[in-house]
Amino acid sequence: MKHDFYVMGILVDERDRHAPELQKILTKYGSIILCRNGIPDHEHQRGIITLTIKASSQEKEAFEKELSRLSGIVFKSFNLTDSVE
Repeated sequence: MKHDFYVMGILVDERDRHAPELQKILTKYGSIILCRNGIPDHEHQRGIITLTIKASSQEKEAFEKELSRLSGIVFKSFNLTDSVE
């Protein structure tokens, strides 16, 4: 199974309210997350998380499907592997 590299940005609105559910999903998919960086934006009560992921397309789709079910979360990702091939 082919595994590609992805970069994902996640914006968490109302951090105190939405971060616990997001953390559960990040923990569940921890095996595909190579790097995680979080930056709190205290002024606007939100957080910005960037992830580097190595996953099959099925793993990435399952991860994104779970993220899309959360309220207060916006995310975008792109495939780095496609950019260099």
